[in-house]
Amino acid sequence: MKHFTSILLYFLAFPIFLQGQNINGIINKYAAVTAVDTCAGQINVSNTSGFAVGDRVLLMQMSGAIIKQSNGSEFGDVTNLRSVGKHEINQIDSISGNTIFFKFKLL
Repeated sequence: MKHFTSILLYFLAFPIFLQGQNINGIINKYAAVTAVDTCAGQINVSNTSGFAVGDRVLLMQMSGAIIKQSNGSEFGDVTNLRSVGKHEINQIDSISGNTIFFKFKLL
């Protein structure tokens, strides 16, 4: 019984040490891509502030799906995703103006 009581006290007190910490400020940076050059491994973005050489980035296709636009119960139904949701991770090799060059070939 003494062993059980010790274990019970341990599990009751342990969560006190697992308190989370507050996260504030900007955690991720976002920029709209204005042009892509897969051959040169570069993209042009609206603003490169907040990005740095060596940063790992997630490139994601966020628009382009086709939806039904006719007035009816099916309005807004997706008829073709096209490239929406495709993504890749890469690493910034260099930055020049609003152009970001990547270390690895863009898919």
